[in-house]
Amino acid sequence: MVAAVVSYLSKTFVVEPLVHFNAVRGRVHRELKFYANVPGNNVKKELQDEAGRALRRLSSELDAAYRAVGLNKLLISIRLIPSEKSIHEASRGLIFLSNSVGPRSQGDDDRLWAVPDEIRRHLGIQSIR
Repeated sequence: MVAAVVSYLSKTFVVEPLVHFNAVRGRVHRELKFYANVPGNNVKKELQDEAGRALRRLSSELDAAYRAVGLNKLLISIRLIPSEKSIHEASRGLIFLSNSVGPRSQGDDDRLWAVPDEIRRHLGIQSIR
């Protein structure tokens, strides 16, 4: 009986949330690649709005999925999930990109190209170019 309870709790509070977190991390990678040309460029308004909403939503999902994973400190120590600081920085980067859709000033270009790689680095996602 005790083993069944421990198994259920592990599955419910660690394994399933960890699987969900990794799925969100995968969606972050996919959307960064899909919307790579939107921030800082003159693209259709509909695409700008779509990209802004998608990136902002991913920021929220990433934070929520991370917080749902039980035993964070243990999983961080064995490098199964990034640190809370890394999640915070990745989430901030997604918000920055969501706020940067559409035409920008010339000085923003370097930052716009660097942020997706910073997000990937914080989430432990290897960049495929």
